[in-house]
Amino acid sequence: MTGVPVSSEDPWSPEAHKILELFAQLSLEEKRKIAPRLNEVVPVPDHLQEAPEPVASIFVRDESFFTEEGNSALLSRNDCIDVNTFGYHQHRIKSLITTLKLNNVEVKEDDLTCTEEFRRIFARDADRTVEKIWRREEYKKALTVIHQKLQDYHQGGGYVCAFLSIFLKTDELARIIWYLHESPNHHAGYYKAKPENFIKDAVTLYELLNIYLPELNAHLTKCGLVRDNVHMYCVKWFIGLGLHFMPFKQMFHFIEVFMYTGVEWLFKFSITYLRLLSSEIMEKKQLDQINSLIRNEDTGDHKKAHPHIKAYPEQNFFQCVFKDALEFDLNEKCNFKELRERTHQEYGEVLQKRKEKEEAMKAGESDDEIEFSDEEDN
Repeated sequence: MTGVPVSSEDPWSPEAHKILELFAQLSLEEKRKIAPRLNEVVPVPDHLQEAPEPVASIFVRDESFFTEEGNSALLSRNDCIDVNTFGYHQHRIKSLITTLKLNNVEVKEDDLTCTEEFRRIFARDADRTVEKIWRREEYKKALTVIHQKLQDYHQGGGYVCAFLSIFLKTDELARIIWYLHESPNHHAGYYKAKPENFIKDAVTLYELLNIYLPELNAHLTKCGLVRDNVHMYCVKWFIGLGLHFMPFKQMFHFIEVFMYTGVEWLFKFSITYLRLLSSEIMEKKQLDQINSLIRNEDTGDHKKAHPHIKAYPEQNFFQCVFKDALEFDLNEKCNFKELRERTHQEYGEVLQKRKEKEEAMKAGESDDEIEFSDEEDN
């Protein structure tokens, strides 16, 4: 891939090199805790975002990506990636693989075993994601490779795959998605058609809102956003990690903090995000209006920001949320770990009873269709 100038000058001062050397000596856990804060406090200047040499990815082979896919759903919230900054942003995403020590995870790219049902699902999502046929085909192949371990699919997980496909090759994408899928501190149990772990976490968020934002949650409940459907709005950042929800510039920060710190970040973000929106939410009475606001969707085009957040302006709005979220203590008024474990157990029992009831109803319907031999004789 060409078109991105590479700087031959060393941009770091002697002091910065000393800090980098000390950072390299930290444990992985210490790096995970510190890196996101450094990224927030000391953002990389625009002129340094050109430096790394880009390489081909699932979606990007050359500069044509930015013109051919400029109007695609995938890039609808892009505010920072272009031919000059692509290399820098690609480096940010690729570095996650090294930091999380995923380079040696085996990926069999020639294993495209998949049922026709999932092939149809992957094809529909590919059509919705990018414009060019060849990119759709490459994306379908990538989703099929990832399917080796997931054996299921959730569109929110597809959002994560789509965003990462801008920067990664198929094997790299598989390593990150499989890591999230298998990590109990990230997205374990999320990438399913019926993602019970996500539903349990959405209910956990509802309980946390009762503790930290009780007046707001009472209003949301009165308007129809109850314990059983909180997942309707938080899915956009709990599973989708911000795609079609926040500008790309903020989404990079969101994903990095999540990767390094885990699921607690999703709850911290949720509380501070809703707290900043609380005055505007309290003024609305209609469920559809509240849902559009919280999902940050323009009522005329869900791919665009909600007018209230857009007018903030949007980047400043999310910067305020991030700053508060990084400092928010989930244990200030409760024991978060115990609350989450208890909610998972209790709501898991609710989901199990519903599942048993559905199976019993299906079995009853099946029995009704049986024609017994004595009836046939008559």
